[in-house]
Amino acid sequence: MDPLIEKLASLAHDTWVEWERYRMAPARTREEHERWPQIVATPYADLSEKEKESDRAIARRYLELLRPDLSTREPPLHPPRHRLPDERRGVTRHTEVSWYERNQQGQPTVRRESNLYLTANFYEDGSLAELFACIDKAGATISVLVDAWCTALSIAVQYGIPARVFTSKFRGLGTGDSSAAPFMTNDPAIPQCKSPVDYIARWLELQLPPEENDG
Repeated sequence: MDPLIEKLASLAHDTWVEWERYRMAPARTREEHERWPQIVATPYADLSEKEKESDRAIARRYLELLRPDLSTREPPLHPPRHRLPDERRGVTRHTEVSWYERNQQGQPTVRRESNLYLTANFYEDGSLAELFACIDKAGATISVLVDAWCTALSIAVQYGIPARVFTSKFRGLGTGDSSAAPFMTNDPAIPQCKSPVDYIARWLELQLPPEENDG
């Protein structure tokens, strides 16, 4: 049997006993006997302060039993997810990205071009709430990876992880080849980048409020 249930049941019994003793006590004035039906029909908010205090004393006894149990309960596995309202503020960016493919000797050969579309939506306090990205003509692998990265970031920020945790880790992400030609963009704020994810991270940092962009 649950010990807390037993304690609460015992307290409920004691409360009932006290009530019955009081109700059946022989030394009751006529005025007090006439008052009982009125008390039963009176909502708590309309009771006198003396009558309310009697009920509060019982409530405090219940609370004393519940507090230790509440303090030992395990915290939730994760914080609540902060979802967005149906209408939210956002910014959309279109960026042209170009790069050169290299042959086996590492020499640039074919020039490739792609369009990158970014949409960042924000909570009312200006913090990032979600990020979407669409990149064309870059191949299915890059497209899927970029989309997955944005989805992971969106879920993380909705659970309270600052966006800069992501941007600081992925800013500068490239192939690891120091001789690789950079990606070129038409964005004057970020004219070159090491990869589409590098560009997204750096662009996103420029959209964050100052207190979230100090890392």
